[in-house]
Amino acid sequence: MKDLYLTVRNTVLFYFIIVLVGSAIVLPGSIAEKLFIGLVFGVVTTAIPHLLKFFKLPVNSGSIFLLCIIISFIYFVVMSYFFTLIQFSSRLPDIFVFIGLNTSADRLMSIVYLTLISSLVIVGFDSLEKNA
Repeated sequence: MKDLYLTVRNTVLFYFIIVLVGSAIVLPGSIAEKLFIGLVFGVVTTAIPHLLKFFKLPVNSGSIFLLCIIISFIYFVVMSYFFTLIQFSSRLPDIFVFIGLNTSADRLMSIVYLTLISSLVIVGFDSLEKNA
């Protein structure tokens, strides 16, 4: 039951991250495809603590963050380049323009920024839930 909750939470966080980065990412038009992309992201990020336990690594915020960066990057590259379900533009995410970074970026840099933002948000919410 906890994994179902974490999957739904990570799916909602995925859509929050998409709104946060704004025009740097374009999702397909149909609701079913958007829901599929979000649910796959939720399932993949929910499996991170189980992967750490499988390899007998410590499950703490640092290890979850490092593995979340790796898994999220692989997820976004696969969804963007192989399945073309997610399209990245060459613009920086709106959050970076808001803080004053106005340089242009290519698609790979948009994936890197989105990976870092998603990993920080997921680990941040995970830490907040553990401390509450």
